[in-house]
Amino acid sequence: MDMAEGNLAARDPWWRRWLEPVVAVAIVTVLVMALVMLGVAGFQSLKGDIADSEARQTEAIMASETRQKEAIVASEVRQREDLKELKADLKGDIADLRADNRALSDKLDRVLETLLAGNP
Repeated sequence: MDMAEGNLAARDPWWRRWLEPVVAVAIVTVLVMALVMLGVAGFQSLKGDIADSEARQTEAIMASETRQKEAIVASEVRQREDLKELKADLKGDIADLRADNRALSDKLDRVLETLLAGNP
């Protein structure tokens, strides 16, 4: 660099040095690296959010399945109890019918005996 060039560099405004290729490449490189790092950080955050969402959904599904299983078991228990009550009611009704049948049979036997006794 000769004296004329040195004087020219000293007289150039400060911002012209920012236009030199080495400085411009360094600035662009730093900006690109910052953008890439922001993108990676955003992507990692998004991955974390997705994993959290999946965990919440899995937990909600498991809770729902548990509630449904409990409801099914409770329903089966109620059905068994209802069936036992119906069987008990039917047994009582059958016993009542048998008793009525015996009483009617006894009355018919007496009527038949009376009819037979009155007609020699």
